[in-house]
Amino acid sequence: MLKFGDLIDLKILDALEPTKQVLEMRQKFKHEERESIKKVENSMNSLMGTKKRLLEAKRENTKIINKIQQLGKQQMDLNKQLDSTNKNLFVPFI
Repeated sequence: MLKFGDLIDLKILDALEPTKQVLEMRQKFKHEERESIKKVENSMNSLMGTKKRLLEAKRENTKIINKIQQLGKQQMDLNKQLDSTNKNLFVPFI
């Protein structure tokens, strides 16, 4: 039995095999690490899917805004035509 402060040869420590408890903990760590990697991959895939849906929604909204702008311009042009036609109808005869 070693006492505190005794010198230990590091070669002896390297030669020692890990205990059953250490081996179990290593296996548990590897399992937890694999599970964590799977969770990260699933989260990244979910994030990419969400980004794609967001991009599609932005494109669709841009199309709608452009259509609204186009229809507004068309309405203004039609109103101008209507106003000019109305002015020509009510011109006093001299």
